[in-house]
Amino acid sequence: MNARLVAAGLALACVWAAPARALGLVELMREAARAAHEARASEAAARAAQHEARAVEGAFETRMSAATNLRDERPPVLSSFQAVRRRSWQARANLDRMLSSGDRIGAELSVSRLDQRFDSPFAAQLATLNPAWQAQARIRLTSPLLAGRGNEDLASRRLAAAARAEQARVQAALARRNAALGALSAALKLLEDEARARLARDGLARARKLLDYQRMQKRLGLADDADLAAARALVAARRADLARARSALVVERTRLATLLDRKKPPRVEVGALPEVPDDAPLADLLAEARAKRPELAGLEAAIRAAQAAMRAARDADRMRLDLVAEAGGQGLAGTGTRAFGDAFSAKHPFFGIGLSLQQADPAARERLAAQAARLEEARARKAAFLEALADELREGRARLAAARMQLAAIREEAQAKQRRYEAELARYRQGRSRFPDVLNAEGELSRAQHALSLARLALVRARALLAFSLGRVP
Repeated sequence: MNARLVAAGLALACVWAAPARALGLVELMREAARAAHEARASEAAARAAQHEARAVEGAFETRMSAATNLRDERPPVLSSFQAVRRRSWQARANLDRMLSSGDRIGAELSVSRLDQRFDSPFAAQLATLNPAWQAQARIRLTSPLLAGRGNEDLASRRLAAAARAEQARVQAALARRNAALGALSAALKLLEDEARARLARDGLARARKLLDYQRMQKRLGLADDADLAAARALVAARRADLARARSALVVERTRLATLLDRKKPPRVEVGALPEVPDDAPLADLLAEARAKRPELAGLEAAIRAAQAAMRAARDADRMRLDLVAEAGGQGLAGTGTRAFGDAFSAKHPFFGIGLSLQQADPAARERLAAQAARLEEARARKAAFLEALADELREGRARLAAARMQLAAIREEAQAKQRRYEAELARYRQGRSRFPDVLNAEGELSRAQHALSLARLALVRARALLAFSLGRVP
């Protein structure tokens, strides 16, 4: 049992001590996008706008209303044939529905009872001549003939709310993309600082070897104090480079942890990046970006909303002429059951038809001009974005090609500097060169190696940014 506990403890300790898995740049950008706090407000705004769009659609749902009232009155009378007291009861129910065509259809049912009292015995007979129960059932159709066809105002409100929802979603997506871009910049800076730290360690190791060699030469009387002091100064300079690189690492790791909403920064590696050929046709790249970039969805939603608002403004600029038709039945009886049944029979039908005319909105002409200007603005914004996107892709492809060519040239230069340093060091050990020449060769090698690390990261940056512009990441 003790052996098992010890083995389990050792296994747990090994797991705890194991270094965290390194994150590739694409994975890191996606994690930063998920952790973007700025996107949450826009996502809440998108949900609110979606509810507003559904609320507009609620105008096409069937609406029901009902009302009932009791009334007891004692009116002033001047004749024995007038009722001295009236008691009335009425109930009414309505169903109303707006159709997508712009027509409105409604159904109504009403039932009422009137009880009258008279002072004169002769006049009281009037109550028997006027039955107390009345009922009516009717259907009413209102159909717009000019303005109002298709409910352009409701369609405009619905599309405007949908556009606000889409634009809020775009803002959320842009906030996440900006967070991913910030994480990419921080990760590349971290990789650059790590490369600088590695180069500083390598340079410090070379400087220490030179210092050890100079000390040995000094003991043998083959080097003077100036060469020894120069070797010590080189070691001090390489230590300062390493200290600066390590301090920069602390800052960049803290920044990266903040962007990822982590307590501890992760290890970062380049990882797999989407490959884009240098000779990829710009039209293909633009088509891919148009399909994946979120900005276009918001711009197109704004155009649709502006077009709907313009149609609604044009509709409001016309005179409103409605056809109103109704049909139904009615009943009048001494009992409520009979009056109610007569209202649904063909005994006492009624029909009606008419026209309703309403002047156009006096301000509609200016609203139409304003909506036309907004539609032109929305289209201009889309055209400007597409032009900027084409320029962005063109420049990104050119930067990628330039970074590849520059890396090849700098790699060749770094290899040449490495060979020169080794040759200069060998000549110095053979007594055929001076120590300042060795220091000069070592400085050129250090600068060439630093330039090579920057060129490698520049290629990574160009590939990542072009993939970002295409919408492939995050």
